[in-house]
Amino acid sequence: MTSFAPEGFAPETDMNHARPADTPFWTESYAFWAYWKDRYFYMHFQRHPHDSSMWRTFVAVNGEDHEVIASICFGREISPLGPGNQQIHAICERPFESYRVEADTIGRVSDWDTLRTSVLPGLDDKIVPIKMDLVMTSVSETYSPLRGSSEGGNAAAKWTHYTPCKVHGYITIGDERQYIDTLGFRDHSAGPRTFQKLSSGFMHTGIFPSGRSYMAIGVGSIMDDGTTEFRSTGGVTIDGKLAYATEIEVDPGTISIPEPGADIGKIRFVTEEFGESVITMRATGQGVPFTNLPPCYQAIGLQCNPQDLIYHDWRVDIEWDGEKGIGGWEPCILTD
Repeated sequence: MTSFAPEGFAPETDMNHARPADTPFWTESYAFWAYWKDRYFYMHFQRHPHDSSMWRTFVAVNGEDHEVIASICFGREISPLGPGNQQIHAICERPFESYRVEADTIGRVSDWDTLRTSVLPGLDDKIVPIKMDLVMTSVSETYSPLRGSSEGGNAAAKWTHYTPCKVHGYITIGDERQYIDTLGFRDHSAGPRTFQKLSSGFMHTGIFPSGRSYMAIGVGSIMDDGTTEFRSTGGVTIDGKLAYATEIEVDPGTISIPEPGADIGKIRFVTEEFGESVITMRATGQGVPFTNLPPCYQAIGLQCNPQDLIYHDWRVDIEWDGEKGIGGWEPCILTD
């Protein structure tokens, strides 16, 4: 049977991890994305940095009409096989091959324009039930672009995994129940992590009907002498074979505040196996902003304070050699 595990990683790496002793700022996070007609969802899990049995979970469903339905909660871990609490959780069915994600919670109805000027308000009359039951099945080997990058307390985790997926199952919002059979991504990371040394960055993921995919992550870190070091890494998968890039080039618009319908530019990979691969990207009307709070929390929406570190999770339309696909984009920026 084909192994989808990254080279050098055991199957149990894809499940929950115990907090190492005497490791300040250690945490673990998971994220899941699924894209379907006119909507997509972004689900994120983060261990509390001081109480590892407590998970912060959120899910945000974004629409092409700029509507955002989001829910955030905290709760005790309910299974060692995956992240989350009773309301929102995920379970590893087969390591590096299959995850099942479930939600049964209440979402706050907001919109993209409101969240660009303030954080998600507390619950009021603009609420709606959200239920999800989805299976995310890997379509290729998992990317493992970062290994050991946070030994000095850097902004990134010690390792990070990204997995392109097929996604199927049911999503119910209010009384609207919908079966989806679509494409998505998931990621999983662990290690010491703090936003206090992060200056800027980006994340790109993309998947195509043919099974081709790509991912790239760029992290700008503030060094002890005040200078900034920026590292980019990633790769592409073609015909089921994963190749890491020897060179990644992105247009300047990659680290910018998203505007719906705008051309983001291109991302260019050079690999020994496939040579040059160039993907073009255009922002849709679907996305939600977040404020990063030290050491590693996120608030849905923007606080708009000077020197806040913000990122946007955005859906993009992508094209690679004439094939159209779906991608994600996360630019990360320090506010003035």
